[in-house]
Order: sequence, then structure tokens, then C-alpha cells
Amino acid sequence: MYSVWRGLSAYRFVFFFGFLPFVLACQKQSEAPQGNESIRKPRQRPGAYSIWGLDLSHHQDRIDWDLLGEDPPHFIYLKATEGRTHYDRKYPEYRKRARALGVPTGAYHFFTYRSSGADQARHFAQTAPPLSGDLPPVLDVEFARHMPDRAKVRKEIDDFIKTYVELTGQRPILYAGCVYLRDYVSRETAGDSWLWVPDYKKEPRCAWIFWQKSETHRQLGIEGTVDLNVFRGSREDLADFCIP
Repeated sequence: MYSVWRGLSAYRFVFFFGFLPFVLACQKQSEAPQGNESIRKPRQRPGAYSIWGLDLSHHQDRIDWDLLGEDPPHFIYLKATEGRTHYDRKYPEYRKRARALGVPTGAYHFFTYRSSGADQARHFAQTAPPLSGDLPPVLDVEFARHMPDRAKVRKEIDDFIKTYVELTGQRPILYAGCVYLRDYVSRETAGDSWLWVPDYKKEPRCAWIFWQKSETHRQLGIEGTVDLNVFRGSREDLADFCIP
């Protein structure tokens, strides 16, 4: 995932469930400029876990949705907000285009250490309220260059979750690496949360529901690289995982 103020390498963390039926996009003439080979490269196959998806933000600013519809992911997570005031300018458009392909979507918030967890939760809830059919929302917590006191970080993360649940009735998935979870998330909070975990070398030792296994994935219809994620479960599990 991407931040306006990118810190150290990202981590994400979660657990288990299912998929909404997706449809291939209607075949029509591609919007991609002729000769743009980078946007036409086919994706690499995800491996042992067959239910795969992407996470996108404004950093993926050239997407040919017709081409993406020829090989659509099973799910897409979209960056919606960061900190107390920032919102991703591509979120409304990308959500609309992904759902037009029949791909389930969810929103994520990138947590920062410049404002309170409660204020950030209110901003996320107001900007991208969770709706029926969406994948559960995600709180993305990552290392920064200069980390605050561990106890303070744990408190602000707990305040974010508490405030967000009060506002929406939804408990967010935690995206975090295993080391971050050990050092900056309370054991109770981690144990009560679905986890989305990044590891680009091997399957995470944490009990994940989503695994971000690559940050250099090449996907048909998307210029440049993109994060590749897999889901621990079947299409039916993914469908059941969506908000009723």
C-alpha cells in the first residue's frame, strides 16, 4: 500500500472467509494507447492460493479497465484516506469502475502518527462509509522513520478501532507485518482482528486471512507494478466475508 509520507516497508495482516460472483467486462475496443506494452503485460499467476486480488491507489494512475476486465481479480482494495484530512483522489472513480466489472471492493485507511486515532477513524468513516456488499474496511498500520512510544501507538490504534466501530458497526481488518503486530499492537487487539499480512519471500507465520505476497506484480491493464494479494478461502468464503 502507499502513503503520501511513505515510511519503511509495508506490512499487512488478517484471517478467513468468501467471494461475490464476478463478471468479465464486455469486450470493446481498449482505451490503452497503441504501443503501450507495459499496460498490456499479462499478470503472473498467484500460486497455491487461487483467490487473488489487488490493492490500488492514485499511484496506479493509468489503468485500462477494459483490459483489466479480460483477467479480473477476485477482489480489489482501494486506498480511501490517510491521516486526519487526506483522501485519495482516485477512490470514487476506481470503486465505481471495479464494481462495474463485478469485482468486490473494500476501502483502506493509512494510519499516521500526526493525529489522533479517533480523529482518523472519523475521517475514514465519513469519507468511505462501509456499505452492503463491500469487503470489510481495513486499517493499514506501518512503520514510520521515527516511531512514537509503543504505548502511545497501541492506545491510538485502539482508539481508532473503538471510534470506528461506534460510528459504523464494523471492526476493521488490520494490515500489519508480524513484527509490527508484536511490537506496536496489543495482544488482545491483534487477537480480536482479522489480519492482512505482507511477506514477499514466504508465507507469513501469522494467522492471516489476506496475504500480500508481492509488491512488484504485473497486471494486464495496469501500467507499472501493483501489490498482489491472496485470500485464504474459496470464492464462496469471500462472498460470505462481504458486509451483508
